Amino acid sequence: MKKLMAPTLPTHFSSVSEVISEEIYDGISLSGNFAKKSNQNITLRSSHITNGQVASVQFRNFSTTDVLIENTDLSNVDFSGCSLQKTAFKNCRLMGANFSESYLEDVTFTDCQMDFSAFNYTKVKFISFTSCQLKESEFYALTWQNLTFKQNDLTKASFMETKLDKLDLTHNTFESLQFSQALMKGVILTPAQGIIFLNLLGIDIQ
Repeated sequence: MKKLMAPTLPTHFSSVSEVISEEIYDGISLSGNFAKKSNQNITLRSSHITNGQVASVQFRNFSTTDVLIENTDLSNVDFSGCSLQKTAFKNCRLMGANFSESYLEDVTFTDCQMDFSAFNYTKVKFISFTSCQLKESEFYALTWQNLTFKQNDLTKASFMETKLDKLDLTHNTFESLQFSQALMKGVILTPAQGIIFLNLLGIDIQ
């Protein structure tokens, strides 16, 4: 059975100060302010980003394979239309980041600030969110396979138009959640979470 695959990284990297549109990069390291405000069709392979400062940058049609991104500020970055494979985000600021209409496979988010992030109309396979802040994040019409949430704050997150069958939310916290009633069948909850869902459906438990 296939399992979520971590990035395979080289022993050494070539340091690059900036990436530019329409280029392919292999085996590089990036830090600081390494991109212009508007970028498209950049490909990263077997690379490492650390201590980056690229908030509010546009990375349209961004592609990664075997990439580790850590301790980097990616707040309000536009990743829409991206393709991320075997990519790990660790301790990153991703508040308001937009991953909509993208494809993610073997991608992990760990200890990330991701409030108000968006994954609308995105296709994901073997994805995990662990110990992340995901308040008011959006997963509208998400198509998913092997999606894992553990120890996250999902308060006011939206799963509208997303099938919840076999989605396990038991190891997460939320005070409220948005979901489509017709697509909630099969979601896995704790008893306390079940009461929250019933209350959101207008059912009062005495």
